[in-house]
Amino acid sequence: MNSENNCHSAYSLNGRQQTLLDIIRIVAALFVLVGHSFSYYQLTMFKDQTYFPYLQNIGVVIFFLLSGFLMALSLENKNQKHEYTFLMFFKHKTIRISREYIPGLILIACIDYISILINAQDYGYYKWFNIEHFIGNIFMLQSMGPYAIFSKVLITFGSGRPLWCLSVEWWFYMLFGAAYIYIANKKKLTLSKILVLGVSIFMSSGYLINGRGNGLGMVFTLGMLCYYSYYLIDNRKLSVMICLLSVMLYTVYGVVCKEAYTIYSFIILWIFLSASLRCTGGNTCALKRNKVLAFISKSTFMLYLIHYSIIDFIYTWQIDLSIYSKFYIGIIISLLCSFLAYYIFGEKRLLERIITKAR
Repeated sequence: MNSENNCHSAYSLNGRQQTLLDIIRIVAALFVLVGHSFSYYQLTMFKDQTYFPYLQNIGVVIFFLLSGFLMALSLENKNQKHEYTFLMFFKHKTIRISREYIPGLILIACIDYISILINAQDYGYYKWFNIEHFIGNIFMLQSMGPYAIFSKVLITFGSGRPLWCLSVEWWFYMLFGAAYIYIANKKKLTLSKILVLGVSIFMSSGYLINGRGNGLGMVFTLGMLCYYSYYLIDNRKLSVMICLLSVMLYTVYGVVCKEAYTIYSFIILWIFLSASLRCTGGNTCALKRNKVLAFISKSTFMLYLIHYSIIDFIYTWQIDLSIYSKFYIGIIISLLCSFLAYYIFGEKRLLERIITKAR
């Protein structure tokens, strides 16, 4: 490994790399937000896939790459002494996601309820706006397991159409996390461990190599692989060139192929992520993560949860505004609400405080 990497730790990223990941995550979230808005209002060449892949689909692929990378980073960090257990991993992920996910579901319910009160005839999600789907979504059952295989059971709650990705990601976390812990810690397969792996495989089976997203399990795996390989690139100048070429290549690929959910798309974006992490690596430990970008990046989870419901509400609201005004209002309100909701439930952890007091 190059001497430039003498500051690199297998269990951490320098401040510049953290900021880079924040920027990539923000860009992915904006792709999803703006892409859905373009599609809703049928604006610009990005309204469909006639000229280029859906921006929102590109955003989803980037999110899954980042998830795989960050899970590998987190597991390596927490399992340095090989004492980290699946139960510890499960508790950590549950607490980390629930503090924003449950409030996000409640916000979707509130937005949908207001939409019904204001414009009931144009609300299009009555079939899925019920307690059954709400509870099913809390437990990450939407579009998973039996539904993914037999097209039955639960789908996303109310107008929260993008929630299908979160259940897929959750069960990938469970499957890949369990497999990593059992292998890295050289654990013998007991009945309970086989059960954990079996349930995780069953729930995520529809998305590992096919299904909606055309193999998001491969994307998640590439993200994990990126963690173990990116700092092995020995030449920083080469990594800069690879980074630039991958952007150019993806642009050409997008114009020609017009589909984000393909193995070629996955690999090009994986190459970009690996090269860009190497570009920002090296002896830069003194650099700190940008706090403003970090806050915006952390708020993107809440943005992903609620933006579609807000866009739908603004779109169907019978108010005398042009489609361009509604387009911009939907984006601005989505961003502002996500910042505020993250600050309350993510930064200040209001839900955890309420639960703690209740106990």
